[in-house]
Amino acid sequence: MFEEVGPLDDSFIVAEDLEWMVRVFREYFLVGLDRPLYERRKHGDQLTGQTELVIEGNTELLEKHEGNLTPRYEAKRYYVLSHKYAQLGRPATARSHLRAAARKYPWDKSIYYYHFWLLFGVFGYVFGKKLGQRFITRIPGVAH
Repeated sequence: MFEEVGPLDDSFIVAEDLEWMVRVFREYFLVGLDRPLYERRKHGDQLTGQTELVIEGNTELLEKHEGNLTPRYEAKRYYVLSHKYAQLGRPATARSHLRAAARKYPWDKSIYYYHFWLLFGVFGYVFGKKLGQRFITRIPGVAH
């Protein structure tokens, strides 16, 4: 697999594993298992806990693989960027990335949580979550 896909791209400070998996998914059909193969450990010093680095990694990933990601996966990266910019107190940039996510994959329920959260704070998040759940359950053919 490493011969065809190549090694991890060490130019990425974070998200090098995500970038590598994008390349794997382009070359191979992978199947999920019904049991975990590893546990993810969180600690205070990990790079993914640093908002600016997460933004940088996701931005690099989107730029490097533009046009080669599924709409759902690309939307997920934009959701992450939106959330991180909101954490930094940059709501205009957060909303911009949220709009990009909604354009890429509008069926994701989390867009409702984020839209209302960015507009109305915690109350908006709760309201958006309820609204999103009601809306999605009424769309035929969308998995719930």
